[in-house]
Amino acid sequence: APFTFALEDYFSHIPQIDSYGNLLFTVRSYVFGNVSLTVQKLILDANSNIQTQSVVVPFYINILPRNDPPYILLSNTTISGLEDQWDDLHALYEFAQKFPGPINVTTLGPQNEDWPEEHQNVSFSLLTYTENLFSEAPALFANGTLTFATLANAFGTTNISLYAFDDGGTLNGGSNTSRTYFFTIELLAVNDPPFMVFLCTSEDANYPKLTCKYCENITSYSCRLQILQNCVDCPGPRLCLERFPLPLYNLSTAAPGVPGEGNQSLWMYYNSTTTSDLQLYNLSFLIDDLNKTASVSFCVELDSTGLNAFDVFLQDSGGTANGGIDTFG
Repeated sequence: APFTFALEDYFSHIPQIDSYGNLLFTVRSYVFGNVSLTVQKLILDANSNIQTQSVVVPFYINILPRNDPPYILLSNTTISGLEDQWDDLHALYEFAQKFPGPINVTTLGPQNEDWPEEHQNVSFSLLTYTENLFSEAPALFANGTLTFATLANAFGTTNISLYAFDDGGTLNGGSNTSRTYFFTIELLAVNDPPFMVFLCTSEDANYPKLTCKYCENITSYSCRLQILQNCVDCPGPRLCLERFPLPLYNLSTAAPGVPGEGNQSLWMYYNSTTTSDLQLYNLSFLIDDLNKTASVSFCVELDSTGLNAFDVFLQDSGGTANGGIDTFG
């Protein structure tokens, strides 16, 4: 049997005809349907006090359905993590929930009738503004799971817009697209350690006055300064390893996989680990900030020979915030 509804189910102000013949009514939000009504004119004779009735005239108020836009609830509008934390594919379950419209309806339709938009299919659409942060672009699946993967050493913030659309169409001025929602993915910078490589070896760095050796350790380097013969007057000229330079690679756009840190400052320091009769002073490891290469300079006492060993350390200005590392060695 068809449903029968009271006028109050459709109208917040039920239809009335005023003395001028105007039909006045207010329809409730989110209802539609064909309402059948009748009108009859009553005439009261003031002299005889007799009331007569006109013929009953039926009429209809047809409230056409109009699709309401879907809406979205986000569990979080800011997703914050560290550089390299999400280099592998990361999934946030139940990040978003989507609902058919209308957004303010907390009950079903009139007289508990199934709300007609309840069974609509709702989908997400996602737009990422900063693509260069991701190896796998953010994707939002129908079940509300958000996935993405970040590029190695990438950091920064990207704002992402999101909307939902349903299959209810736009007939009668309806809307099938939600408003635009926004959320942010923030990758906090983590300083990567600087890196240096001694290119000189004991075989090919033999100078008349200098031999340089390096320690085969990925995190620590030592330099052996050996004076085989000494004819350098004090203060001796600066001795630079021009044939066998000591390149220093800081994390920069020029170094593979480490963008964004090329403007950091670098400096070196050392600890003496082995001493001999070799008397050195004014020993310094100097860095060319432009080319990120190093040279060593020192003075030697007259007639002083022998072997000294040093642990050499490299530090950058990137700091240690968020677990970063600023020292190599």
